[in-house]
Amino acid sequence: MSDRKDLLLFFDRPAEPCFMQKGDDLSVFMLPDNYYPEKYANVKTTLTNRFGSTARRAIPVANISLPDLSLPMELPYNSQFSLFVNKHREMSGRLIDIFLGSSSTISSLV
Repeated sequence: MSDRKDLLLFFDRPAEPCFMQKGDDLSVFMLPDNYYPEKYANVKTTLTNRFGSTARRAIPVANISLPDLSLPMELPYNSQFSLFVNKHREMSGRLIDIFLGSSSTISSLV
């Protein structure tokens, strides 16, 4: 990503997939093929054509090695989260470690 403000677009309508248009300027993230979830893997070309054709701005996303998210991904998408649950504390601690450990990698890409 060339501009740090582009990162904020990930938080625009966070419940929608990141390949959809974001922001008032209809920006779209150009994701590497391996970033698409399994359920969209077969239709990624169609999605890129559908949402990217009317976009005013395309933001390339660098292909980096993804960290091991197996522990945090054990919590189902729509389930409740509480720091009073030991397993949830472990999950959040793992995410914090990942984010702090990768901050130097992210800052070098921006």
